[in-house]
Amino acid sequence: MSDTGVLQRLGDAQKVIAKWCQPRALALPDIKARLPPRDAPYEEHSQPDDAWAGFRVQRRLPIPSMVFETITSRAPVATLALFPEIGRACITVDHRLYLWDYAHGHNSFEHHELPSDELILSVGLVRARPGVFIDAIQHVLVLSTGPTATEGRRVLLLGVEMVKAPSDEAAGIKLYETAMSASTNGVAMRNIQGTEGGRVFCLGSDHCVHELVYQAQESWFRSRCYMYNVTQPHLANLVPSFFRHEKRIRLITVDSARQLLYVLRDGDQIDVYSLPSRDASRAPVHTGSMYGVARQAGLLHSQQEVGPIVWLGATEPDTRSSVCLVAVTERGYRIYLDDFQRRSWAQLAVRAPPGAAPAHRAQGPPVLPLLAGAPGTAPAAPAQRATGALYARGVFLCAMSTNDMGSVLYAVGAPVPAANTTLTYAAGVGAAWQEGATRVPLGTGASAPVLAEALPAPPADASGATLRPCVAQTTSPARVFFVLDSNGLTELVERRPADVLASLLGSAAATGAVSTAPPIVDFFSRYGPVEACLCALALAARNAHVVPHERDEVAQAIRVFFGPLGAWPAEQRVPGLGGGSRSARYEALACYMACVLRSVWTEPLVPADFWRAGARATSPPLVARGALAAVLADLTPLHAFLQRHSQLMDDERTDVGQLQALAQRTMEACQFVLFLADHNMRAMGDALPAETRTRLTQLSLADLVTTADGRRVANDLVTALIESQSGARASVDAMAEALQARCAGFCSADDVRQYKASECLRNATELDRRLRAEEGAPSGAAPRRAAVDEQLSASLHLLLPSAAQLPLEKLEHVCATYQQLRYVRGVVSLALACARASDPADTAVAFRADGCPGDELASPRQSAYALRRRMYALVLQALQVLKDEAAPSYDEALALATQSDDALFHEELYTALVAAQRTDELLALHTPFLADFLQGTPVLLGGEPLDVYERRLRDLLWQWYVRQGDCLAAAETLDALAHTESYALRLHERIEYLALAVGNVKSVRPSAATHVPDLVAFATQLEEDLEVAQVQAKVLSALPSVDAAEWEPVERERLAQAAQELDMALLDMTTLYKELAEPLGLLEEQLLIIHTAQYQDAELVARIWEALLAREHNASAPAQAHQAVAALVTDVYVRLGGSETACPLELVLGLLERYAYDTECAVQGEAPAPSALEWHAFRTLSRDAPLLRVGWAPLVLLEAGAPADTLFSVMQGLLSKAPAPWNTTSGVGFLLPDLIELAETWVRQVEQSVRPMAFPAHQVDQVLNDAVLQLHTRRYVRAHDALDRRLEQVQALVQRVRRPL
Repeated sequence: MSDTGVLQRLGDAQKVIAKWCQPRALALPDIKARLPPRDAPYEEHSQPDDAWAGFRVQRRLPIPSMVFETITSRAPVATLALFPEIGRACITVDHRLYLWDYAHGHNSFEHHELPSDELILSVGLVRARPGVFIDAIQHVLVLSTGPTATEGRRVLLLGVEMVKAPSDEAAGIKLYETAMSASTNGVAMRNIQGTEGGRVFCLGSDHCVHELVYQAQESWFRSRCYMYNVTQPHLANLVPSFFRHEKRIRLITVDSARQLLYVLRDGDQIDVYSLPSRDASRAPVHTGSMYGVARQAGLLHSQQEVGPIVWLGATEPDTRSSVCLVAVTERGYRIYLDDFQRRSWAQLAVRAPPGAAPAHRAQGPPVLPLLAGAPGTAPAAPAQRATGALYARGVFLCAMSTNDMGSVLYAVGAPVPAANTTLTYAAGVGAAWQEGATRVPLGTGASAPVLAEALPAPPADASGATLRPCVAQTTSPARVFFVLDSNGLTELVERRPADVLASLLGSAAATGAVSTAPPIVDFFSRYGPVEACLCALALAARNAHVVPHERDEVAQAIRVFFGPLGAWPAEQRVPGLGGGSRSARYEALACYMACVLRSVWTEPLVPADFWRAGARATSPPLVARGALAAVLADLTPLHAFLQRHSQLMDDERTDVGQLQALAQRTMEACQFVLFLADHNMRAMGDALPAETRTRLTQLSLADLVTTADGRRVANDLVTALIESQSGARASVDAMAEALQARCAGFCSADDVRQYKASECLRNATELDRRLRAEEGAPSGAAPRRAAVDEQLSASLHLLLPSAAQLPLEKLEHVCATYQQLRYVRGVVSLALACARASDPADTAVAFRADGCPGDELASPRQSAYALRRRMYALVLQALQVLKDEAAPSYDEALALATQSDDALFHEELYTALVAAQRTDELLALHTPFLADFLQGTPVLLGGEPLDVYERRLRDLLWQWYVRQGDCLAAAETLDALAHTESYALRLHERIEYLALAVGNVKSVRPSAATHVPDLVAFATQLEEDLEVAQVQAKVLSALPSVDAAEWEPVERERLAQAAQELDMALLDMTTLYKELAEPLGLLEEQLLIIHTAQYQDAELVARIWEALLAREHNASAPAQAHQAVAALVTDVYVRLGGSETACPLELVLGLLERYAYDTECAVQGEAPAPSALEWHAFRTLSRDAPLLRVGWAPLVLLEAGAPADTLFSVMQGLLSKAPAPWNTTSGVGFLLPDLIELAETWVRQVEQSVRPMAFPAHQVDQVLNDAVLQLHTRRYVRAHDALDRRLEQVQALVQRVRRPL
């Protein structure tokens, strides 16, 4: 049969196993679902030879006589305790402590004594807290002592070390004095309980719960060991006693699985405390209280007396059920309480004790009367009282004392479906469940017994659910329970369904027809055909965990399994059983295999950190803990059984054959893994490809057995195993024979191509060595060199077809040999072929396309990507060696590499060139992947930040476009760089990018801009962006220094933030004006922005100019203020180019004239007329201050480059329109000399000009004549101005205008 057919058969069988391995398929229903109603009768068994009894007494041991011999007092104080964690029963008498090794004889015990005046009141065993004691101490004995039986003194700790001993001897106990004790202040501590984390709780005679806290070192406020009152902390003493109504505490119990502490008070009040941390310094938190049956009035259970609660025990955690606690009342009633979820009235279920309900005690399966639970029909039960109880994963033990001073133990096992299907005690649809109780007498006059279960604990489902008894018996031994009282120790063993079946087979053998005997039929009816066949198969296949039986019983079990009962149709009593017409024996066989395999079937063969450097383990955990060996031990007899009796399954031979093949393949897989572990599997990992190591950490035993991927991994493991022994040929041969003998299905033929290629490489290396040795002899060198190349080429042709199976380490070795022999073509071709073949689905490409997510560190995609990178590194290393040696073959090798269509390799190549600063070589490449690389998001950063490296790529991108002649793409790239926010670019860098973009876009021909709708618009936009950026640069340079001392911290922070914003991003005009220039008072820059934006707002411009002149005047000394103002106006006018928008001459000249006029008024002691130019410096001008020269205002602008005709027209307009203060005689008298001076300067410029200039002589003549007339009136006279001389000046100027002009 082909491999595909074999895998198909194995896959079909695996589906059947997976059906039984699914969650809860092999588990019992949750506690409430399988709990019979309150008064449902028990199936009671009291006879030792009862085949249906659920428990049997294995042995009884009396108390060692030495305990009684050492009693000296008349009223000794004695206690009993069971510590199965250390395999000891603890007996204390007065100040003596005995640890009795009940498993190894009557008189095997350890002894410890305290001072004679210190009585031992109570003892508990708790796990030691980590880090407090030496590592050998795993448990501590907690002893409560006192001077009398009712008075306490202290609680002390004794360290317990288990001393290993030979297998035929008992393990010893070594006790350590820890010097740790805490005073109890006279309170007697009892009922000592501990958590798995090492916390210790006890019940004091003061009716409070106390916690014993111990630590390695003392702290400032705490000693190494002290007591803490949990129920009444220190501050509780401040509350008056009549406000506290707390009831007396009777007992406590700890739920380590749920981290809870239960406290039982009088009145069946149960307080719940949460243990939020294993740290004992954090006190338990009271989360609420709940009540038993007595407080829940109106319920059916409260209508009858069940008695107060005397025992509490935690149930096993089960995700399906909310039951968390089982309570036992004084009359033996069981109360199952739900997680109360902070409700006072927890949901509960009540079950009557065995002695309180009618029971059937006949031999064989019970036949219960229909009205067994009806009122009035039950006989009066004897008075009894519960003295001890235990609940452990479905098993309930309860010791009852009767009126005759006798004591009896009722052992209740996991319930089974009721034998009589007419009885339906369970509510809803489904079979009723019935409990069986085994009655074990304990004798008379004994003390209250102590109950415990021997270790280890029974197995559980993955969800914490209790396994079905028929399932648990196949993988674990029978459960053992201990009962300790003053009469001695009683060892009780649970009888599994297989034990019951074996007893029934022995009793039915005498009848002849065993397979149809009534007891066997009843057994099948009770447990169902599948589980009954499972029990028969466990006996027939000699399961290691089932107690060995007689040979006849095994033969009878085989008859039952293959008989008519085994052919019954499988019933759906088990959740894992689906539909179909399978027989019970087939489903039992599948269930049996699932029971054996479920612990290892889906677990990874190798943990993820197994190959990590520094790991100590040399074998996988499945091997180290013996799980695979246990599976092999259980499967081997089953496989042998199937081989001997498979011919008896004619009807289902094909289906059973699939299961048999799966069992054989699984056994081989176990042998294979064990064989690898024997040969140091961890060291073998160095010879495995990285991908195989990764897949091996994700491979389960089921995958190794039934999938093609498992076969591939197995082949790689065999190859690595044989290569690790390549130094010794005999060892390799022996290993191959051993593999063939133990696991023939996992030992495949070696790769012939790889061995032939290795031979070619060895020949080439030897030829090259000889050629180098004979390098001085030129004759024959060429043929020998050709022979070397021939061998290398042959090896390459052999390796290329098997590139997918070539491990990375082998590839590295081959490439190193190629490089040593200067066969770079082989390195490039083989490494690139292996990279592609190792990832045929291109998962690495998808991983890179997703940006190499960081949360996929151990995913298959990331592993494939890392593997391909390592293969690419071989090519890059070979190219680098040729480059360093300046070998002429470098260009040829690079050309061969760039011909590859592997995009990932091209990325590696480009990254290497960028890292080596060989950008010219990179930009000279003509490959289809370069542009995508330069404009993509890099992941191989070479240690640089992402934004820095990505910017380098973008710089190379526009340069590559320029080399390719694509100036438009270069301009677009530069424009994107200038405006990007992804990189921390300075403003001058953005301006540089924009300038380069403008230069490139101007070089584009319109015919080449096919994808740009409007090339002119794009170029205009770039120029405008450049202009705005330049304005922004001027705004940035105009910012005052942040380091100036006069700034307040707030202002300094504001300036720093503005400078940061201006320098790191491109802003628009509105932002520059509204958010920066205007708030920061940058007046010149406001005018520049208005000019650049061509914003028309005369009032805004006027306010800015007024503020600008006022600022300059007020910032200068009064005598030199006019000079500063003149310099400012000249600078702004020149910088703005005489902008009509930002520097309108009508506005600026008017402001300057007003400035000059107010200055003169201030010097003469006159108050200037009210205006916007309220300069405080005018108040400080004295009469001795110099006056401004005549014509100062227009001449300042004229010297700045303003046109004279425009200035003259503005002056004429001021006289004609006559706004204030030019509507007064003093104002007109001030303007007329300025007008005359402007006209004279203008005329002088015209006369001195070489080129002809336009001059409105007629207009000037009229204006001057009007000025002469006004001056003749002698009303308009300027202070300190000679009127007659001014008239002569005007008349002479009129003559100069009229004559030549």
